[in-house]
Amino acid sequence: MIVSLCEAQVMDYLLKKLQYRGFIKKLTEDNSSELKWMIYYKNNLIKTDFVDLKDGSLVQKNYLGPYDYELTTYYEPQIQLFTQAWTLFFEKYFTSRSIGQFENLEELAILFEMLLYTVKEMNIQTNNDFLRPELKNVIFNDSSSPLEFIYLERFEDIDIISLTCHIGGI
Repeated sequence: MIVSLCEAQVMDYLLKKLQYRGFIKKLTEDNSSELKWMIYYKNNLIKTDFVDLKDGSLVQKNYLGPYDYELTTYYEPQIQLFTQAWTLFFEKYFTSRSIGQFENLEELAILFEMLLYTVKEMNIQTNNDFLRPELKNVIFNDSSSPLEFIYLERFEDIDIISLTCHIGGI
């Protein structure tokens, strides 16, 4: 499924927020693993992330100068698009009686569709300008060395093909 980089970042934000909140324990083997995106990029199958969350908040290392950086946590209004997506997702898929059903979800394809339908329903026409355009924690399917990141063009489209469960470091 071809999505914009911004749509991929929003989908990853939703995915990580669901995992942080403990809503997808069945899919992540009770938090012993994490879900990653499987994408097709420049003739390679890659497991990757698009955003970083720390304690449920969107974060990024921002560089201040030579060998100096700080971890920046983003809040409203910068992440308005992300919080709108979370609100839409939550209103659409969580009711007082469906939370238990969602927590028992065992089908990655259904979760994938929920995330995709949410961003497509939002009809995102903008790109965020505060997150770097990159793939994070890149793992090649052919077992070559993992990479911390692959820098992208800001308006690059992403070919997401699946969600996959990953155990271990990068």
